[in-house]
Amino acid sequence: MQRIAAHFTEELAGRILKTWPGLHQAFNSTSVTLVLEQVLIRRLFLEMFPFVKVSFVLTNQSIIESMEGEKTVHVIDPNAAEPVQWIALIQALSARPEGPQHLRITGIHQQKDVLDQMAHRLTEEAEKLDIPFQFNPIVSKLEDLDIDTLRVKTGEALAISSVIQLHSLLASDDELVRKKWTLASKNMNRTHMQRALQMHQSTLGELLEKDTVNAYSPSPDSASSSPLPSMALAKVDGFLNALWGLCPKLMVITEQDSNHNGSTLMERLLEFGISLFVRSLVRLSGVDSLQSVLGET
Repeated sequence: MQRIAAHFTEELAGRILKTWPGLHQAFNSTSVTLVLEQVLIRRLFLEMFPFVKVSFVLTNQSIIESMEGEKTVHVIDPNAAEPVQWIALIQALSARPEGPQHLRITGIHQQKDVLDQMAHRLTEEAEKLDIPFQFNPIVSKLEDLDIDTLRVKTGEALAISSVIQLHSLLASDDELVRKKWTLASKNMNRTHMQRALQMHQSTLGELLEKDTVNAYSPSPDSASSSPLPSMALAKVDGFLNALWGLCPKLMVITEQDSNHNGSTLMERLLEFGISLFVRSLVRLSGVDSLQSVLGET
């Protein structure tokens, strides 16, 4: 619990420092996460939580079934950071009695190094199994993506798989919204702060054990005056409409059922998503406390 609290405090401090860009950059000039560290973090997350794995399995099975009879399959991955899903798809295609189809994967990510590692892993697996394969890397954020760079060709059967990625579009407008908020935002934050101070009397463990239904009730103002839903949903709708305009044969979207992209930081902190993940961590690990899960390292 102390370790979780320490990480939480560090991230909250970073959030506050972002309001002073120069100061934030100075404090974080050396705290750059290496690509290999990011790969390790994602791998640990996949091993600890089964939710993403289930999505991978179901998506791949849907692709295989819907692409039956197609000669060329093109898959678009809006967050090409984890090769595990596509390695499994390559292996499944190689086992087809009629032989593998030509597979082309377009991966989108804002870091070129991540895409390079993805391309290397997938190409290596495809060559080992003698599957015709092509990887099309696109270095871009989703909100800056040029749809024409996806290069969908005539005769390709297109599938789109988005796993826990669209919520990033909801968060991308945070800075703009925060600048536009004035008195209404301050009043709402004051209400939430008073609630947070009351909650401070309880321990983190007690808070996590509370009924998630009663853990957070949004104020009337937050349900009606927040400008974020209309702005953010318009961006998500625009992105999905652009993808749908490519005429995919299949589109599979996996997202978290939690409203952690609310208009204010306090709303996000009071949401119950973190509680659910912590409970899942304890249950899946088969231990009685988080201390045993986190270890002493």
